[in-house]
Amino acid sequence: MRALSLDGQRRVTTLCGRGLFEFGHVNGPFTKSLFQHPLGITWCDGALLISDSYNAIVRRLDLGNAQVADVDDGFVCEDALSLPLAEPSGVWADGADRVFVADTNNHRIVELRIRERRRRTWAG
Repeated sequence: MRALSLDGQRRVTTLCGRGLFEFGHVNGPFTKSLFQHPLGITWCDGALLISDSYNAIVRRLDLGNAQVADVDDGFVCEDALSLPLAEPSGVWADGADRVFVADTNNHRIVELRIRERRRRTWAG
């Protein structure tokens, strides 16, 4: 993950993760965290949410504490057929509690209710 400074210095810095060929699924401090093909990004409730596609998870970047964590680490699935995420590509926050995820390989949109710890296939 990179950050672009738009002040007079105009510089790019690495927030977390490493080089192109150093990938994986590691949470914790920015300096130790790893991702595998992060795609979508949104701002939600004071943090960045990233769809970490090849790790099949949405991750939370806490900029204040410089920590990475999984968002869905035990949500209750409300679907009759509870499918895990499969290459999530996009993520969009609708307020502080409701997040939509483009679940690419399952051909659906998943709604996450962060505070309720629930997820479901979105039907509108």
